[in-house]
Amino acid sequence: MAAAVKHARIGGDVSSPVTTGKYLQTSSAAKKTPTDQKTTPKSAEEPKSATSDLINRRRSTFKGVASSLMTMRRMTKGSMDKDNAAAAAAAAAAKPKMRMENTYRLSPSEDQRFKSCRADEVIMEVLNTHLNGQSYDAVKAPTMAAMLSEQVKRAVKGLHCERYKLVTNVVVGPVCEQGLVVASRCLWDCSSDSSSTVTFNNGNIFAIASVFAVYYE
Repeated sequence: MAAAVKHARIGGDVSSPVTTGKYLQTSSAAKKTPTDQKTTPKSAEEPKSATSDLINRRRSTFKGVASSLMTMRRMTKGSMDKDNAAAAAAAAAAKPKMRMENTYRLSPSEDQRFKSCRADEVIMEVLNTHLNGQSYDAVKAPTMAAMLSEQVKRAVKGLHCERYKLVTNVVVGPVCEQGLVVASRCLWDCSSDSSSTVTFNNGNIFAIASVFAVYYE
């Protein structure tokens, strides 16, 4: 049974109800004073806030440095591109453009046709000049083959075969009493295109130089 609520009359006023028994215990347990609430000390929050501020400052500093570096990189790249474009424009302006009239020629004339016999002579002269008395060196062979290919192309260009595209290929190897076959295949016009192949051998090193002359219509 619940305890009765008593009213006390003081000075003609009715005071608030006073509970007894378990109602008194319940009300006292439910009502808390402000001193019972847990409060976080400020001394524990201050180090955390200081650490977060330091991290934020460092992040902002790093972002600023990164953005400035990216800006400098863009400016440098842009200036280099402008310099290259200016140099190319100056070179193009210095060299006048020549517009050639179309000749409507589909085949070379007899005096400008590529002749293999003349090409064989100049190619053999180049090989004798650079390989006579030389011995094979595996380290220097790739550089030597590239150099010979360039020299052969220049020598054949000196024959002044107009409107011919030249493709040169040079193979260099040691003489070891072994057989070697070098084969090439091209798609061309047999009436105007031609080729020349020369073999050099001095007993220690051999070279096979091939030149393909393709008429450019």
